[in-house]
Amino acid sequence: MKQLTLLILLFVNSLGYSADFGVENDRLYISGFLDHKEERDFLQNLDKYPKVKTIVFEKCLGGDAQAVFVFAKIISERNLDTSVKGQCHSACAFAFLAGKRRSFDNGYQTNGMLFHMSRPTGSKDSQKESEVDIKLEALLNKFTKGKISNSIMLMIRNSNSEAAGVLFTSRNYFLFTSYKTMYCDGSQGADASKCMELENADPLLLGITTSE
Repeated sequence: MKQLTLLILLFVNSLGYSADFGVENDRLYISGFLDHKEERDFLQNLDKYPKVKTIVFEKCLGGDAQAVFVFAKIISERNLDTSVKGQCHSACAFAFLAGKRRSFDNGYQTNGMLFHMSRPTGSKDSQKESEVDIKLEALLNKFTKGKISNSIMLMIRNSNSEAAGVLFTSRNYFLFTSYKTMYCDGSQGADASKCMELENADPLLLGITTSE
């Protein structure tokens, strides 16, 4: 298995960045950074292509915290499925959870989802940052139906640096798919092989993905 490179950008200020949208058959692909201001573009794409059933997050490496709730609300209300192709980190990972059916893409690339809390900005408004994290944790519990174990939830809750978090990965081979769940404390930088592999943390059993 090739070394998985972590490209971690945690709830970054999306100034100068935007998500890209593209439609293929019944799949709407989203790449880049999620910005809550792109709500209109997201809705316009869904209205223009009513046959879309699945939102595919492709190389989606973060976004602003408000985008989580904007994208998750639309996905949930429209009963859309979600899929991850390549990397889906921070804001993307939480928005992914709103899918009715949730899965990793079946291509031959390594797919990864990284969950962590928002990164402290160092501003005086720490109370609002704390409130955002409480909402993120509530969303995580809601869409996984409380299946996240206390130990893994604690790891996610205490992860708020650039390269820290719980990383769910899938690697497709010809006859089978390999799943791994790892805890990254941030010291590993871009080398995910240095993260600690977690036992009994299958994404299906934890409610991250679904069997439907």
